[in-house]
Amino acid sequence: MKAPTDDLNDLESDIGNLAHLMGVLTEILVEMPRVAPSAPMLDRANALSWIARDMANQMVEAVALCHARVLADRRSKKGGSLQ
Repeated sequence: MKAPTDDLNDLESDIGNLAHLMGVLTEILVEMPRVAPSAPMLDRANALSWIARDMANQMVEAVALCHARVLADRRSKKGGSLQ
């Protein structure tokens, strides 16, 4: 894991990686056989993984929108240049 940074590209990438991780975890949990007595706990873990996966995907979209807004604000303040 890398050190924290204020670079929006890094943040967007990190959240995207988290979303991929949660997607894989969810797929694995969905495929696991449901056998007593662990079935209820596995169902809970599966439900929580779906929630976390969906939240991570929403965060990817949100940070992409924020990043686009920052870039647009920079362009407008610098006369169209991103420098």
